Amino acid sequence: MLRWHSGRDSNTRLVTVMNKVFSEIQRLLSLTRGIQESVNAIAVEVQAQSKRENPLPILRAELHIPHAIQQEDRARNSRKERYERIGLIIQSGTLLVVAFYAFVTFKEWKEFIGATDATFRAANQARRSANAARDANRIARESLVAVQRAFVFPNPMPKAEEVVGKTPETGEVRITIPWENSGTTPTEWMRFNIIAQFFDREMPDDFTFPEKVQAGKPKAHPYTVIPPKGSIEANVSVPVGIINQWWMGKKHVYFYGWATYRDVFPDTPEHLTRFCYEMVKVNIPPALAPPIHPGLVNYTFNLNQRRRNNCYDEQCQQK
Repeated sequence: MLRWHSGRDSNTRLVTVMNKVFSEIQRLLSLTRGIQESVNAIAVEVQAQSKRENPLPILRAELHIPHAIQQEDRARNSRKERYERIGLIIQSGTLLVVAFYAFVTFKEWKEFIGATDATFRAANQARRSANAARDANRIARESLVAVQRAFVFPNPMPKAEEVVGKTPETGEVRITIPWENSGTTPTEWMRFNIIAQFFDREMPDDFTFPEKVQAGKPKAHPYTVIPPKGSIEANVSVPVGIINQWWMGKKHVYFYGWATYRDVFPDTPEHLTRFCYEMVKVNIPPALAPPIHPGLVNYTFNLNQRRRNNCYDEQCQQK
């Protein structure tokens, strides 16, 4: 199993190896100095012995050295030369050992550096592979969520129901606008609101789409669920008098609203859909459009999307 060490651990190991090498070299140099000092001490002792045995003459006209003394001097000089050669051999051998040990240590250090570099490269490659796998998993998850998550929008194919009220003149027309889920998974914790707004002219550019709450009704629809590829109906009422004025071209009728919901996937944000439609009449022959209710004009209409307040999720935050 490949285990990656941090740069600090590698530097610590390198310092430990180099300290060990320097300690060994110092020990060998100390040993060499000890040997050299011993050789020098022997040489000094030999010279001192030679001086004691042969003191310098004060005055002699002629010196005759017996054969025995000459042999002793030659022996003494031979021993001195032998001690010097031994010292030189020991010094040379010590130097060779130190050089060999330094070479082996350098080779091990070089192999250690190579192994450390290989470890770093393997760790970097493993990190890149892990990042690539994580990115691939993220892309796969995002693709799955994008394809299967719930996506809610208002269907611009409304229908008008009967007049609600005691008389047609004082009653209201209930307009039904379906909310549809095009995803393959259901919604969770969905709420929505639809508001009808009327103007004598077109909607002003500075209109802020405020929340409106009718008396006796909640601000938003209670939490609900839309099944996969399913829909629910949402109703909004318009006074009969407004409908008649709209048909005669004296009023503009708009519907706007919002829906918030969550999908079934974990760790995903809450979703938001906003919309704004204008009610546009469609002229058809009276014979094909029988009266809907006494006192109410015969009308047929479509909903056209407006250029403002139509967005979902991040788009709504950018507006």
